[in-house]
Amino acid sequence: MLFVGASNHLPEDDALNALFDRFLLRVQCDNVPGERLPDVLAAGWKLASGPPPRSTLHFEDIRAAQSALAEVELGPIRQPFAELVHRIRHAGVPVSDRRAVKLQRVIAASAFLSGRNAARLSDLWVVRHIWDTRNSRRF
Repeated sequence: MLFVGASNHLPEDDALNALFDRFLLRVQCDNVPGERLPDVLAAGWKLASGPPPRSTLHFEDIRAAQSALAEVELGPIRQPFAELVHRIRHAGVPVSDRRAVKLQRVIAASAFLSGRNAARLSDLWVVRHIWDTRNSRRF
């Protein structure tokens, strides 16, 4: 349903490219500023010391939301999205066809979570998180 991975290093071995390609979105998380570290330490200690928080989100809710994505209309943004993928590729950031196809569900999720049943150009914001290297984060 969802897989999140974390690493201190981006893969440099070509053998890992196919695996890395399957992580659709990437976010760099830097350390908190030094003056906020005591807050992070206190919050982390509180989380680790108490009972785990109870979730109000259930698998059935997630499955229902995933099913609803198929109802989101992507037609209005399909051509602009294709042009954006082409421009990103031209800028030197590899975007496989498989990845572009799967990104459509993320775009649909943006629309769905905004309460819409049709994607808009503004839903393409998710594409800013498909970078492969530190240098390509700024495209």
